[in-house]
Amino acid sequence: MVHLKEELTKFLKTTSIKGVPKVFQVRNTFLRILWAMSIIGFFATAFFQVIYSLLDYLKYETITVINEQRQGSTVFPSITLCNIQPFDYDRIEKYGYIKPEEYFSKVDYYVSKMHELNTSDREELKTSLRDIGGYFSFLGIENAKRVGFEKNDFIIDCNYIELDGELTIKRKCEDFGDIVLTQQPPYLNCYNINLKAENSNKGVDAMTVLLHIADHFKSDIIQSRGAVFAIHDKYGAPSMSLNGLTLSTNTFTSVYSTVEERKRQGKPYGDCTDEERLKDYRDFAGSEIAYSVSTCEIKKIHDSIISKCKCQDVHSLIYKPSANVSFCHKMDEVFNIQNLRDILQNSRCIQKVYEELGSLYTCIPRCRSKSYTNLLSKSDWPIKSSVLNLYQQFIKPHPLGKYFKIYENATNINSVVSDLLENNLIKVKFNWISHKGSKVISDKAKAKFLDFFSKFGGILNLWTGVTFALFVEFFELFYRLLIGSNENRIRVVEVRTLR
Repeated sequence: MVHLKEELTKFLKTTSIKGVPKVFQVRNTFLRILWAMSIIGFFATAFFQVIYSLLDYLKYETITVINEQRQGSTVFPSITLCNIQPFDYDRIEKYGYIKPEEYFSKVDYYVSKMHELNTSDREELKTSLRDIGGYFSFLGIENAKRVGFEKNDFIIDCNYIELDGELTIKRKCEDFGDIVLTQQPPYLNCYNINLKAENSNKGVDAMTVLLHIADHFKSDIIQSRGAVFAIHDKYGAPSMSLNGLTLSTNTFTSVYSTVEERKRQGKPYGDCTDEERLKDYRDFAGSEIAYSVSTCEIKKIHDSIISKCKCQDVHSLIYKPSANVSFCHKMDEVFNIQNLRDILQNSRCIQKVYEELGSLYTCIPRCRSKSYTNLLSKSDWPIKSSVLNLYQQFIKPHPLGKYFKIYENATNINSVVSDLLENNLIKVKFNWISHKGSKVISDKAKAKFLDFFSKFGGILNLWTGVTFALFVEFFELFYRLLIGSNENRIRVVEVRTLR
C-alpha cells in the first residue's frame, strides 16, 4: 500500500496533465487549494462538453449538398409509350372475344337480375364491374395481351440520336436498345424503350419516335385519341394513368427532359433502402416494377387485400404471380348469382382495406433515386406537302400491320387518305438535356466519428492538457506498480529464507 501511494504521488507530481503538478509544487495553502479547485472545475467542464459533443454526434444529423454533375455522366432514361385507346377491335373480332360494349351490356343485364339486392347495392356492384379493370379481369391476363396494340401497329419508327464528336448518328431503337412489352389495365399494351447496357455509356442525347394511332373504328369506352408517355428509371414505369403525359395526333412534340438525382444516407444517419425493384411483384406483362415509395405502399396494400379478401385487385396495377388467387372483379361468362355476390363482397373488402390500412402504410425512399422534369413544346404536324413522303418512307415499306391495309389501295395519296394519315400520326422527339450535366442533391453526415474524436481531443487538451502522452504515463505507472510488487515479494521471500 505504501508503494502504491508513493507511485501515485510520483505520478501526479510528474504528469503531463496541466496544473496537477502545481498542487504539489506550491507551498502556499491558498494557492494549493486554488489549483486543486481549478483542476476539478476544468475536468468537470471538459466532461460536460464531451458529453454534449457525444450526444450531438449520436443524433446522426445530415446536411444537404447540391452539386452539378459533370457532362456526359447521366444515362439516357427509359421511356414508356401507351396508346390511349387500349383495345384493338380487329383482334377482339379475330379471337372471338366479347367487345367492351357487349361486356358492359352484359354487366347491366346480370346486375339487373340480382333481385335480392337493393338499388344502392346494385349500383355499387355495377360500378365495380363497369370499367377497363373489370373488362381486363373478365378477359384474363393472356387474353388481354392479345387485344392490345402490337408494337408494329403502334411504333412505326424509333431512333436514338448519338453524338460522335461533330457527327450526329441515328441508331434504330430495336438494335441500340430494347423495346419491351409492359401492361397496365387503363391502356393494356404499352412499350418500354431503354438502352442496352453495353450502349449506356454512348453519347445519346435524343430519341425520335413516330407513332400511328388507328382511327378506323369508334369506341364508346374511350373517346379521346392519342398517346401517353412517361420518362423513368430502367426498371418498370410509374402508373401511366397518374403520371403519363399526353401526346396528341397531328402534332410534333418536343420533350426536353432533365433529371435530378437524390442521394440519401442510410442508417444510422437516415432510413432508406437500396432496393431497385419490388420483390415478388410484376406488371401484367411480367415486367419488373421499379421500387418507389408509392409502389411500395401499393404493394403493402395489395398484400393486405390478398390476405384479407383472398383476391387480387386489378386496379392496383401490380400483380403477384405466386399468390394463386383470382382477380377480385372477375365476372363469369354465364350468369352466376354467387359469383356476383363474391364480387360485391370483394369490392367492399377492398374499400375497407383502404379505409383501415391505407394511411398506416409508410415506406422508406430509395437511397438513390431520380426524378425527371419535362418541358413540352407542340406544333402542328405533318404539313400537307409532306404527307406523300411520309407515306412512301414509313407506311408503304412498313411490315404491314392490319391498320395499314386502309392505305394499301392508295397508289397516289388523295385528299381523303391524306387527311386520314395526317390525323393518325404523332411525332415526338425526346431531348436529353441532362446529358450536358445534371443536379445531384446529396445528404452528408454533419459530423463523422473522426470529427467527434478531434473535438473530444481538443476539449480535453484545452481544459485539462490531456494528450496521448498521458497513456504512456499510465503505462509507466502500472509498470512501476507491477515491478515494485514483484520486488516486495522477492524481499519477503529472502527475509523468510534468512530466518
